Amino acid sequence: MLKNISVFNEINQADVISFDVFDTLITRPFIKPRDLLMLLAMKVCKKYNLPLHPDKYLSLRMVCEREARAESGCEDISLQKIYDLFAERMFLDEKLSNALMQEEIEIEIEYSQPREEMRELYEYAKNRGKHIYFVSDMYLDTETLIVLLKKNNYDANWNNTLVSSFYGVTKHSGALFQILKDKVESDVQSGNILHIGDNFNADIKGARSLGIKAYFCENPHEEFLKIPEIKAIFKDNVSGRDNKLGINLMLGLCAKKFMGGIHPNIFYDKNSLLDGKAYNLGYFGVGLFLLNFSLWIMDYAKKNQIKNLIFLARDGYLLNEVYKVVASKVKDAPPSRYLLSSRRMFSIPSIFDKKDLNLIFNNNYEGTVFDFVKFRLGLEVDAGICEKLNSVNLSLDSEISTLSDILEVRTLVDALSTDILLNAERERVALRRYVKDQEFIDEKCALVDLGYNGSISLYFNKIFSTDFESLNVAADAAAKERIQYTSGLEVKGWLIDSLPFTSYNFNLLKIIPLLETIFSTKLNQSEKIVLTDDGFKEIFIEDENSSDPKRIKFVTDVHAGAIEFVKDFIEICGDDIGMYALDPISSTGVINRHFNKPKSEDIKIWDGIYFENNFAGWKNKAIFSSSGEYKSLWGNAFENKEISVENKSNPKDDEVNIKIEGLVDWFFYKIQSEKKYLKYKRNKAHYFNDAKNPIFRKLGLAIYGKK
Repeated sequence: MLKNISVFNEINQADVISFDVFDTLITRPFIKPRDLLMLLAMKVCKKYNLPLHPDKYLSLRMVCEREARAESGCEDISLQKIYDLFAERMFLDEKLSNALMQEEIEIEIEYSQPREEMRELYEYAKNRGKHIYFVSDMYLDTETLIVLLKKNNYDANWNNTLVSSFYGVTKHSGALFQILKDKVESDVQSGNILHIGDNFNADIKGARSLGIKAYFCENPHEEFLKIPEIKAIFKDNVSGRDNKLGINLMLGLCAKKFMGGIHPNIFYDKNSLLDGKAYNLGYFGVGLFLLNFSLWIMDYAKKNQIKNLIFLARDGYLLNEVYKVVASKVKDAPPSRYLLSSRRMFSIPSIFDKKDLNLIFNNNYEGTVFDFVKFRLGLEVDAGICEKLNSVNLSLDSEISTLSDILEVRTLVDALSTDILLNAERERVALRRYVKDQEFIDEKCALVDLGYNGSISLYFNKIFSTDFESLNVAADAAAKERIQYTSGLEVKGWLIDSLPFTSYNFNLLKIIPLLETIFSTKLNQSEKIVLTDDGFKEIFIEDENSSDPKRIKFVTDVHAGAIEFVKDFIEICGDDIGMYALDPISSTGVINRHFNKPKSEDIKIWDGIYFENNFAGWKNKAIFSSSGEYKSLWGNAFENKEISVENKSNPKDDEVNIKIEGLVDWFFYKIQSEKKYLKYKRNKAHYFNDAKNPIFRKLGLAIYGKK
């Protein structure tokens, strides 16, 4: 939706509206135009069995374009001229050359998309009876451009479509605008022209050099790439040195999602990575991460004849939802199912005899004896339990740790061993009934979880005497090796197995609570299954903080963003999804940056988000707590003293400031030269602080603060 009303006023005052085409009315889903040529290169090299690496095909195609333009003596050339030279340089016959050229035309049409906010502008002009022209510097021929425009619901024809490849001159020189003026004089006889475009030199300067009014609407892709955090993470993609289609499609989708307004843009905090929104964390960070994890699972399952994937725990819910979206586009993808589970739900039923009591030590615990007995041992604390605790000199409020108080814990477990074994048998019967009812284990399966050492998978195999593999997002390397050696359980971890030389130091694995919180759900932690007269019932751990509305909204927003991203991504790549597959480092760049070098605005996403881990005895802990109500688990991220969320602004004040900033943007756009206006947009605070006029400096200080 357009936010800047000045452009409507400009249209109202004009008789003729001229639109640039590419990156103004129409865009591609990728962050850079050359990305579409990279996709073309990958497709044609495979389809026509060309003995060229796609990177080389792309480079040669672009070199031939430059050479053909230089040899022509014209300002612009046709696609036919480019492919004539390409065929000559690459020893291609005319038939193959024409086929490759047609492939490029078809991919341009197929992947073209309207800029919705610009189509709104076009419809506004059309409905007010304005004469509309389309003016483009492009090597595609006029007929192709008309087809492309009509596909995106723009009324183009031979009379109102002016293309540089047809005339041999460009907007940049102003010559194509002279042709537009002559055409308007012929068609309309009189009338003032307003040209709208995204290229400041070609569209704005070129038009004004011919006396045509021009309105600059910045390309959202270019605007997105100016954000410092984007530059820092994706500098190779921004520069064009890296042609990973998965990254470039993700950046294109995010630019369209976040930067869709008419210039000047005031909607995205340029000093942040995620604009302080949990939804953006899901869309921009988690979505690509999970999409590529899903592709890894599918590839592994196919190679190892796995017939079914079982997603475990609360973590597995989002993993499964994303997997199902991706699987819908992958041929022969193994089906998946979600099984409500937790370490608590499976650990107790895994205890068959006294020797198995040692399983209790597999996971660390630190808390009160009462919580240990209830949440780790699965026993209701009654008079009989209290009597046994007294016999070993332990009270319910005693603090206990499986790490430092091993002998005391062992004494406690031994005193309660009879109760533990009886309860374990009851829970095992109920759990087996529950899983059997789901019909999960009728074929060769793999168990999928967030991680980290496959403990639920270990318990699962023990209870059901099966031999399923464990596929994890983030298996811990050391634990994985120990479990595989002692139990024989095959533990696979995407972030570990794909990064054999860097896995121990991969930063994403160092802040586990953030990952666990992202993959949580609105449900409380599952505790156990109990049998009822008509079947069974799922029991959840009741925690007064786990149902906190703020945590639930956080989880809901992150999940919604991740799933929507995957759907948008899949819609673009379709059956060619394999071309977009990425390694873990590339897939996790955004969340790794956010977890380890967070911006102050983005930290607010996590402020007061309660972290649940009753199984480990954790209480009163949050990812980050500015109020001090909880202990912050994200402490390492705040060594930089500039990071703080103590000064919380009033939302109404923020709204007023945004409106004021928008008015200032419009005012400076109207009064400043192009050079000064662009300087102002690059760094507003810097611009005001350097101003000679003291009134300007005070205005800047009031709105933007010091530089």
